[in-house]
Amino acid sequence: MMVIIITNVYLPLIGGVEFVVYHLSRILKNKNCEVSIITSRPKPNLPSVETVDGIKIYRTYLGLPGNSLKSSAYFALSFFPSFVRLIKIIRTEKPDIINLHFSDSAALYILLLKKIFNLPIVVSVHGNDIQKFPKESYIYRWLTVNLLRRADFVTACSKSLLEDAIKLEPSIRDKSIPTGNGIDLSEFDLKDIYKTERPYIFSFGRLEHKKGFDVLINSFKIISKKFPDFDLIIAGDGAKKDELQNLINNLDLKKQVKLMGMLPRREILNLLNGCEVFVCPSRIEPFGIVNLEAMAAGKPVIASKVDGVPEVIEDGVNGILVEPENVNQLAESIINLLKNGDLRNRLSVNGRKIVEEKYSWEVVGERYFDLFKSIVNRNVSPFNKGG
Repeated sequence: MMVIIITNVYLPLIGGVEFVVYHLSRILKNKNCEVSIITSRPKPNLPSVETVDGIKIYRTYLGLPGNSLKSSAYFALSFFPSFVRLIKIIRTEKPDIINLHFSDSAALYILLLKKIFNLPIVVSVHGNDIQKFPKESYIYRWLTVNLLRRADFVTACSKSLLEDAIKLEPSIRDKSIPTGNGIDLSEFDLKDIYKTERPYIFSFGRLEHKKGFDVLINSFKIISKKFPDFDLIIAGDGAKKDELQNLINNLDLKKQVKLMGMLPRREILNLLNGCEVFVCPSRIEPFGIVNLEAMAAGKPVIASKVDGVPEVIEDGVNGILVEPENVNQLAESIINLLKNGDLRNRLSVNGRKIVEEKYSWEVVGERYFDLFKSIVNRNVSPFNKGG
């Protein structure tokens, strides 16, 4: 089986979708699939074609006209040669199936390819492509609805996100499943820890409003009165960085709360390995792969009870759930966990166990492989709605 995965974002860019495509492509290759990736070319110094670990990566323009004259002009100049190149790639690779990850501007190109080649298309949605972009732009909404409608199958990283996609296009209900996302457990074999003299609570992600880091910082003001020897470390970068730093300054927490910025993957893992508690305070979280990563590192997790998070975390069993934006409840839950070593150990053991059983990339990759195989063979999907 030959699979082409299309995504507008891929390594060396860093993010959730990028790592999903990276791991999925390698799992499929290990199952003797031929795999190629088509992605955008955000920097001119990136090669237009390269082969990494036996997987060919094509980079080309996959954009739409923006609001500016410059963006519209670039689209006018780039679209036709890019689409001709896509046709040539498809004719060369002769895929059995195409899998699009994250339905954004690439949706236009997939719809046109579907019309020309009538290949089976699996659309995998991940969050903003369903929850944000269609609400902000009529063009994105039209493209997303039509892409979902024309897709042979739709996957989502959580049941919650899938329900949002079904609300957008009800016809996909009987041709869709939640697959979850996976964890590369081998990353957590190394137990190097972040070296610091003070114990710390840890969180990481894009510094955006929806991630709720302001809620965590406000909670830490309460926590610091009970645990003055603890620090709060937040890794990541984003639009809210200056705003969060101002909040830290205003709460007089400069010595205890550290915004570490964007860090290499290995340093993130070291910070996970060294923390006492991991917190995911999101207002919106389609799946919450950061929670799985903390569980894989054997750390107790406290997370907001939003979207797909409760599908992974059972409150009091493999983590603690709190209401989003509830500063006092989050603070009380963290304080209680810091006081209770037995609870921390139980959550840690159960968290690691659930990741091994349901969310390793071997398990998740098998779901995708079986789905692709069934579609290519025109069989009924072997999956139940429970993923």
